[in-house]
Amino acid sequence: MPELNMISPLLTNMELVKCVSVHGGTSVYIVKSTKSNQSYYLKHICIPESQKQVDALMLTGAAATVEDAQNYYKQVAADYQAELETLEKLSASPNIGCYRSYQIEPKEDGVGFEIYLLAEYRQTLSEVLAETPMTQSGEVKIGKQIGCALCSLREAGLIHRNVKPSNVYLSSSGHYLLGDLGIAKIDELKYCSMPETMLSSFSAPELFSLLGTIEPTTDIYSVGMILYRIYNGNHGPFEDEKTSARAADKLRVTGEQLPAPMYADYEMADIVLKACAFKPEDRYQTPQELQEALLEYGKRNEASDALIVVSNSHCIIPCVSPMPSVTWLMTPDNGRFTMIAPNPIGRSSAGSYSFLTASQIKSPPIRYITTCCGVIAMTPSHKNSMLFLLLILFSFINILFPGVPCQDTPALAAVFLRARYTSM
Repeated sequence: MPELNMISPLLTNMELVKCVSVHGGTSVYIVKSTKSNQSYYLKHICIPESQKQVDALMLTGAAATVEDAQNYYKQVAADYQAELETLEKLSASPNIGCYRSYQIEPKEDGVGFEIYLLAEYRQTLSEVLAETPMTQSGEVKIGKQIGCALCSLREAGLIHRNVKPSNVYLSSSGHYLLGDLGIAKIDELKYCSMPETMLSSFSAPELFSLLGTIEPTTDIYSVGMILYRIYNGNHGPFEDEKTSARAADKLRVTGEQLPAPMYADYEMADIVLKACAFKPEDRYQTPQELQEALLEYGKRNEASDALIVVSNSHCIIPCVSPMPSVTWLMTPDNGRFTMIAPNPIGRSSAGSYSFLTASQIKSPPIRYITTCCGVIAMTPSHKNSMLFLLLILFSFINILFPGVPCQDTPALAAVFLRARYTSM
């Protein structure tokens, strides 16, 4: 764990709980008040991150003396402070997350400064997506509330360069807040650059180009990519059993046309793909446009609690409608049923399995069909949902007598279209 100086007055009556992450010159900790027992995030930024950067500054002639180098980093620290003060002015926005307090100090040993940022401890969107099944209504809420944060930034003449799930927080009141540093003035974008350490799988393609500049739609792309992954089983575009996340991301940033998210209906897929367009001019040009598209979608489609994405310990349940002529496969597995979901867009969906018992399926369309060696094919129709009891019976038969041929066994079928489910 990196050494942390418990500075005063910011960290008075605070104790270190743990180090969450270390990346370059930035470390994130969890600290706790010894008085209130409340937990906080503490972000510690070293400017510069190492003595090597000071040496390089002087070697290139950018700083002739140590004093010149200190003055250079003093200006860098002042820029950070100006950004923090700007965020404080936006604290009235319901979806902007500001730091509770901060402190900037010269390094005790060496050239440069140390910045300490204290924020309330909140769950990040990354943690929410990893631990909580996401619903259709939840996804629309995320899109609209992050869009609201971007609208507030636009009104102040700013964009956020580093929108990603780890920089989105869920407040105790249930609101999603866009936080962390990374804002830039729209009028000065042609002079701005994106530090390589800030690039992620949510960053717009133009940021990876040597000649690329930050565009006014860069943050809109990132919001679109968050929505894309929510509707794609928490995976980026092109990821499958044959394509690693790194290789898939290379396809994304080099202009390969993105496939529709696997679990988005055609209207939501259009919204997401427009937000994630490769060319900046093909995207929504303002956050308001993206918000309006999501609002109109909500008016035309009832935002339900049907699951879209669940955590790794659950399955991925598609909520796509309409979806005609789709065949599903179900195999009995120790009294439960393994749903093998086909990919609506024709790509592989290996690993997309659903583990549900009959009692967890709330009145979906059903019909009788035949089984073959214990595998049940499912097609759309409407019958009495009580017939699911037969499916339980056939499951036990296949478990107890796996050798019994069942080609002509009548079985129950189901299609998951606009049905609601309870999580395991």
